[in-house]
Amino acid sequence: MEQTKKSSAERLYKVFIYVALITLAISIFVPVAWVFMASVKENSEFYGNPWALPAGFYWQNFVDAWNSASMGSYMLNSVLVTALSLALLLVGAYLCGKLMEAVKAPKVVGEIVGGMLFGGTLLYHFYPALIENIFQAYPEQGKVLNLFYQLGLIFLMFSSGFNTCIDVDRENLRTIGCVFTGATILPMAAAIPVAGLFQESFIGERGNEISFLLVFVIGVAITSIPVISKIFFDMGIMNTTFSNTVLTV
Repeated sequence: MEQTKKSSAERLYKVFIYVALITLAISIFVPVAWVFMASVKENSEFYGNPWALPAGFYWQNFVDAWNSASMGSYMLNSVLVTALSLALLLVGAYLCGKLMEAVKAPKVVGEIVGGMLFGGTLLYHFYPALIENIFQAYPEQGKVLNLFYQLGLIFLMFSSGFNTCIDVDRENLRTIGCVFTGATILPMAAAIPVAGLFQESFIGERGNEISFLLVFVIGVAITSIPVISKIFFDMGIMNTTFSNTVLTV
């Protein structure tokens, strides 16, 4: 009976993973496909009905954009600057991560510190012009770097979920409830009295106090699952009872 329940739970988990991955793939494929179809249309087709399939493939659009907009030189500059900024972040994260490993600390702590030291946080105070040319060389560079951050986050979360066996039953339900109360409910309650100290600076344009309070208390209580998962990986305790309980909470 117990084996049957576990098999059903595993099948349900796999279905959920497949549905999530298919949804993610569709959400990425559809916009890319629409942009491509729009790019091979003539202007009259695009302005007439942007959602219709192209009558033909008008490849001259790419030639005109490449020549008239100097896309070649701009693209090369963007690639070089983005690669340089990523290299700085990766080298800093690697060196500081190795330093943390040498002192028997979680590697991810050094990687975070390395990103702050070699990124646009600390160095900007000493070399603002140089750092702006590396990390803010073109208007959309922040979005491009954020794409790499999100890809790394997705891979890390997938690895964490793949190596985690979350088993919620009567034996550990009490432990999970106690940890959830201490790690989430109590910090949220403790953040309410001090929320007013930050309200003026962060409340936003609409001035909605309830929305600000909700965001503030959740921000205080929230735990970074990717960072915790990486710490568990670095310490070699992933998929233990302790890590499974923490990630479940």
